[in-house]
Amino acid sequence: MEAPFSVRVTEPRWLRGIADWARSSLRAQGIEPLGDPAQVHVRPWSTVFAIETDAGRVWLKAGAPDFAFEAALQRVLAELAPDAVQAPLAVDAGRGWMITLEHGPSMGDTEHPDADEWRELVVGAARAQRRLAGCRGELLATGLPDRSPARVVELFDALRARRRGCRAGHPGRLEPGDDELLEAARPQLAAAADRLEASAVPSTWVHGDLHPFNAYRSSAGVHAFDLGDSSWGNALEVLAVPLGWMRRQAGWPGDGGVLDIDAVIDAYFDVWDVDVERDRLLADAMLTHAVNRSQTWAAWLDDTTDAELAEYGGYGEEHLTSVLDLLGMREAPEP
Repeated sequence: MEAPFSVRVTEPRWLRGIADWARSSLRAQGIEPLGDPAQVHVRPWSTVFAIETDAGRVWLKAGAPDFAFEAALQRVLAELAPDAVQAPLAVDAGRGWMITLEHGPSMGDTEHPDADEWRELVVGAARAQRRLAGCRGELLATGLPDRSPARVVELFDALRARRRGCRAGHPGRLEPGDDELLEAARPQLAAAADRLEASAVPSTWVHGDLHPFNAYRSSAGVHAFDLGDSSWGNALEVLAVPLGWMRRQAGWPGDGGVLDIDAVIDAYFDVWDVDVERDRLLADAMLTHAVNRSQTWAAWLDDTTDAELAEYGGYGEEHLTSVLDLLGMREAPEP
């Protein structure tokens, strides 16, 4: 049996191979490495290296098999929506390897985002999404997962079956009581997906984990990075993570009454300039996002160590069962 991803990417032979690729790729760009890649972190879904060069620090990222599309996706997004992401210096699409320039602090590193900064983040995402809504073929060709509303119920059923099959004691196991409730929720999920599919807000690129620590500002605007959670889905799903962050932030001491969340959401919808039932569709998108986010967390479950499974293995089940919380079918657990 092959070793888990996080073990493979720490083996000397693998490390020599990616270091050789990095050196040759950088030199092809006229950049000279000043040392070997330093492995910054290893996760079940990716590993990241820092490389010091005569042009400054660069970053090398390698995705696990189900996340390897990120490298090709970032290259294509940089071509189709250059304001949205940084263009990579080098990409090996087959192996999911990518080198990017150091871009400086993220928005989360430098400040506590206020309503104007949140607005800037979601409006930038909406503009990129509008530009990319007609680019389904180009984006799916990178390996980007198709999680459009028409597929959500199919994914929901597959996730439940997989989670039911987890061994006793597995952190992502779906318990029978929750599964029964999810079966009861299925018609409402299907209706939400149908409304999204029929709506004037289309499917397009969805970042999947858009927040201040996954974005940075330059003179050209706000750019996203860390695209491994991306999918092709209804555009409104991109608001799920920002909404969660803003609602938590609004409850922090000193933030009450300062963060106008409705104004941020209105600014996002203004970019689309369509006449829709905003609150209904937004609630629908939160349901489909819960399923699609669970799918992301499930992608690496069979390619991980016991320690990683213990640390991260429950998140997928939590996202899946959050459908019940969104529908008011159970008392929401403590965050």
